[in-house]
Amino acid sequence: MQKPQAPAPPQSPKISYEKEAKCTCGKTKRPPNCDGSHAKRSKTGFVTPSWQTQLTAESLLAAQEQ
Repeated sequence: MQKPQAPAPPQSPKISYEKEAKCTCGKTKRPPNCDGSHAKRSKTGFVTPSWQTQLTAESLLAAQEQ
């Protein structure tokens, strides 16, 4: 039995957070070999908790509608 594709949206922010963790250019120190091309991607790693709050807000709205 295959699992449904439902968990896919929560995984995408997690992937961006893992990419951010690999390079420290989005944090305090920038390695000399980093061109900063993925600095934007690293900032999405910091934004990751927002999708969790958005999901909880959506689940609360869905619970109220029922």
